[in-house]
Amino acid sequence: MSSPLPKTKRKRRILVVDNEYDITFTLKKGLENCGMFEVDTFNDPQEALSSLTPDYYDFLFIDIIMPHMSSYDLYEYKEDRQ
Repeated sequence: MSSPLPKTKRKRRILVVDNEYDITFTLKKGLENCGMFEVDTFNDPQEALSSLTPDYYDFLFIDIIMPHMSSYDLYEYKEDRQ
C-alpha cells in the first residue's frame, strides 16, 4: 500500500501525553494509520519531558488533568526550555 503523501513531504510529528493507556494507544494507531503522522506517546508526563525539544513536534496533544503534573505544567516547562 502506498502512502497518501508525496515523497517530498515529511510526516508531521505529534506528541500525545495522557495517563490513560487506551487513549494514547488509540490516538497513535489512528493517526499513524492514515500515513501522515509520526506519533510518540507517553502515559507519564514526567517521562514525556525527555522528548520535549524545541521545534521537534508539530503538535502536542496533552491531557489536562494527570497525576503528578498538569498539562499546563508540562507545557510551561517546555516553554522555559526554549
